[in-house]
This record gives sequence, structure tokens and C-alpha cells, in this order.
Amino acid sequence: MDNTWIPRMAKEGVLQKVDGFPGFDQVVADSFKGPMSTNYYDGSYYGVPLDTNTKIAIYNKELLAEAGASAPPATIDELVELARNLKAKGKFGITIGGPDAWNMPPWFWSLGGRITDDNYTTATGHLNSDASVKALETIIGWNDEGLLAPPILGGQPGTWEGLRGEEGKPASYMMINEGPWFFSILGDAVKDNMIPAKMPNGPDGASHSVIGGQNMVIFEGAKQPDAAWTFTQFMLTEEIQTLMAVKTGAIPTNVAAANAEELKNVYYLGAYVAEMDTALARTPSANWNQISDVFGKAFETALRKESSAKDALDKAAAEIDALLKK
Repeated sequence: MDNTWIPRMAKEGVLQKVDGFPGFDQVVADSFKGPMSTNYYDGSYYGVPLDTNTKIAIYNKELLAEAGASAPPATIDELVELARNLKAKGKFGITIGGPDAWNMPPWFWSLGGRITDDNYTTATGHLNSDASVKALETIIGWNDEGLLAPPILGGQPGTWEGLRGEEGKPASYMMINEGPWFFSILGDAVKDNMIPAKMPNGPDGASHSVIGGQNMVIFEGAKQPDAAWTFTQFMLTEEIQTLMAVKTGAIPTNVAAANAEELKNVYYLGAYVAEMDTALARTPSANWNQISDVFGKAFETALRKESSAKDALDKAAAEIDALLKK
């Protein structure tokens, strides 16, 4: 199941705890920390990560050169300077797909913002901290300056269309933030003119993208839970995880598989694997859907100047606190 479903299913008593099965500690040791954390709820683990994904920066090689760079920028400050270079040419250097809790966190987190504490128990003091307010104000500043592409508030062309160009029109977006499906769907059509790269680093010297993917679970009513766990362990072995990645382009959750020699030929996977080291889980909560709605509304309200960044995040933090306690 999708990794954001775990807490709600666990709260409703649908899932078995898996941290008591033999070999669980080894699965944890072999897996990326971020994807594993999506299975944690109320002191226990209710699943293990089968496959994972995150979002990286994808650059249009031609527009990157037009902005004055021969390689992707290493920092957000460098990216902003390239975006300013392109603005004078009527093009956009930064594309955020929307103010929602899937598209915005890689930017918000990388700029120093946070949604909750590390234990996912409270938002107040974190979502509305000085660092978080500054992160949102920075993004608003980019939009006010005309550096953000139209999709931030639902404008057109869309992210893929703006990056590639459409209907005979040239590309107008230098970069987007997207998952590995961009490459697995478009294949050779983008191999020569798109550059996959880690998200540029923020103030703390790292980027923090968002974790997606699917987890394997054992339902409470399973008739053969031990056999199910054995199968789960098999699916998480280096051999099977590597094979799955080669065949589907999915990012392995097994660290050794993610770095396997066989995957070096999948030219875009390296950037995604590198991003996994600092990627973060969306808040593991039984009320994630409502939290996501509150987050997106706060960011859209601030971007549309219907509220200050501080007021929007203060209000959202209080609402998310209530949802985390339910």
C-alpha cells in the first residue's frame, strides 16, 4: 500500500506489527532510513518499504546553458542566480508544481523549514518557527520577483510541457522537480536533452526531498503471517530489489541494491539514489490527508497574498497539532 496509508490502517487495527518477526532488525539495517520511517506509528512498525521514490531536479540542458551554466547548480543560491539570468529572456529557472504537500516540501525543507518535530507529535514551534517562516517568505519572494514558473499556482504550461516545449513552442522552464517516472515514461525521448541531478543544497548544506513509494504489510486477519513475512523478506533481498529496479525503474529500498553495478546503466537512477540519503517522509499520521490539506491551503494562501507567511503558518500549525492528537 501507499506509504502514507500505514498510520491510518494501523490505528484502525487493520495491520499486524512486523517488528517482532525474525530478521526484522536486519531488514531495517539493509534499508534506507527514510522509506523505513514511513512504516512507523505509535511506537511500532507496521510494514516495510518495498519500493521508494523521491523527487530530484531535472534540467533542460539547452536552457541551463542559456542561463549561463555548464552543470546543474550545487546550491539554491546558485539556482536563483541562474533563474534571474533567464527572467531577462522571458523564461523561468525554477518550477514548483504547486503549493501542495507533495510538490512544496522539497523546497520548504531544503530552505530550512519543517512541518513537525522529529517524532511527528507537534507542529507548533516547527511549522511556524522563524526558519520555516523565512523558508516560505523566500519562496514567496521568488514568486514576486517572477522567478517561479506558472504551475506554482495552477498556471500553464504544465511542468513537463514547460520543460520540454509543446506544440512547436520552445521550452520555457529550465528545471522541474520530479520523480523517476518522468524518465521511465519518456525514455529515450529525453535522454539526450535532460539532466537528472540532486536538488540544490540549502542553508544546512543538504537538500531534503520528499519520499514516496509503497510498503509491504501483513493484515491482521492473515491466515499465514509467517509465510507472508518470509515472502516479504524475499522481496527485500538485494537480488530481487535489483531485478525490480532494472525491470521497472523503481528505486530500491535495499541500500546495496540501490548501489548495485547493474543499475549503473539506468542513467537517471543515480541522482535519485543520492537524494534518498537526506529525503524525508511526509508526516506519518492517521490524519495525513487532512494535514496535507491544511499544509497546502496555508502555502497557497500566503502565495496569493491573502495572508502573511507567519499568520498562515501559525494557523496551520495549530490545526495540524489538533490533527496529530486525534
